[in-house]
Amino acid sequence: AAAAAGVNRKDCAAFLASSDGYREIEATQEVLRRMGIHSIPNFVIGGKQVVSGAVHAEELVQYFRNIERKGKGAPGSAFADTLQIPQKMRQITLPPPAVEQTRSQ
Repeated sequence: AAAAAGVNRKDCAAFLASSDGYREIEATQEVLRRMGIHSIPNFVIGGKQVVSGAVHAEELVQYFRNIERKGKGAPGSAFADTLQIPQKMRQITLPPPAVEQTRSQ
């Protein structure tokens, strides 16, 4: 996954083996508590709208269509600041993961 995201594999493994990032995760957990999120599943859409529980896909589509109608996009992020994600990284869209195709014989 690291390589697919353009991250050095060794750097990623070293980060995951360290205690780096704990402060950011704790800050993010505090954001979740303030938003009233205490369980899963929850969807945070556009950094503001919280949709709780098992939601049908059509309901999620309606949330996204509403964002489209407003014409402003959903530039907000509930977690980017607390996770210290640089501004330039917030603009990058990762490609979808490769789907492994299997053939039934």
